[in-house]
Amino acid sequence: MGELLGFCVVANVRRETASGEGGLVIRRGLRHFSGGTKLWVLPPQWGDGGTDLLVAGRHRGRRGGYVRMVVPRRHMENFRVRGIYDPALMRVLTAPGAPGGEVRLWEGREEAEKVAAWWSTAVLPARTCGAEGHPHDLGGVSDPPPLELRKDGRVYYLAHFNASRAVYSLLPPPVEAPGDRYRRREGGGGRVVRRRCRGRSRCRSRPRRARRRRGRGPRRCRPPGR
Repeated sequence: MGELLGFCVVANVRRETASGEGGLVIRRGLRHFSGGTKLWVLPPQWGDGGTDLLVAGRHRGRRGGYVRMVVPRRHMENFRVRGIYDPALMRVLTAPGAPGGEVRLWEGREEAEKVAAWWSTAVLPARTCGAEGHPHDLGGVSDPPPLELRKDGRVYYLAHFNASRAVYSLLPPPVEAPGDRYRRREGGGGRVVRRRCRGRSRCRSRPRRARRRRGRGPRRCRPPGR
């Protein structure tokens, strides 16, 4: 092991990432990094609170060497602090050409550990629509978000969420009606009974299966005249 050159936050690319409108596009890893790839994460460079971070890692389409690019923080997990001993990695992290001027490094291990602990909470912004239709900020929740959230003496129920936010509602989720498998018998006191199958020839709920030829070997075509 060589000389210690500094400390840096390290993370892994999530196995599955969500992108696109509403976070409906699910893919394995990222376009430039495979799922589980180790990334060396630099501190926030643009004052956005670390929404998008400058990282260095091994590209999924290259052999050897590091590449540096911007990756959204929501696509990373398992934040921790590690020491930098590779001079080649240090050159990639400190290379000029970053947006906004000179690249800023971590001041020390204490700063890196503090930020890594905060990023490890995996906070999603949560909100709800008030009575007048204006969005109401509920702070942050874990990822994945809980089904129920209690705040200010009220209970909020999860309506939907994606990779960017979680939306809650004061209305509880609707109760699903029983499926077609059950029905209520008329005049039977409201009892729920199970539908009976009328037989394989008349039942439409079961697909017809081809009969298997057991012990007869492969089927052969008969010559004409027999």
